Amino acid sequence: MGAGAAPSKADQRAVGAKGKNLERKAENLESIINPGGGRKRKTPDAILQFVRDKFETAEAISEAVGKSAAYLKNEVLPKMVEDRLLVLKYPETPTHRSQAYKAAPKEQM
Repeated sequence: MGAGAAPSKADQRAVGAKGKNLERKAENLESIINPGGGRKRKTPDAILQFVRDKFETAEAISEAVGKSAAYLKNEVLPKMVEDRLLVLKYPETPTHRSQAYKAAPKEQM
């Protein structure tokens, strides 16, 4: 697709599918963060729920919990890793450009 060219139908479908997937993640996370519409859960609890089953980037976590990626990367996520609540996808390279986080196994917590 050249500059200024309209996206193909396949491109539109791919973007639409990704958008729907993000919408589902956001809806799921909203139910985690704010179940029943009551008081919002604390950010670390919401993060742990979001990364319970798979690695997620700081950017994805940021969108999910409504906090800036910079704040999470500098303040919240390092503390959670230090407290052994989260594990790094690339533990030998904490600043890896594709770093992602996952909830630590229960026995490690």
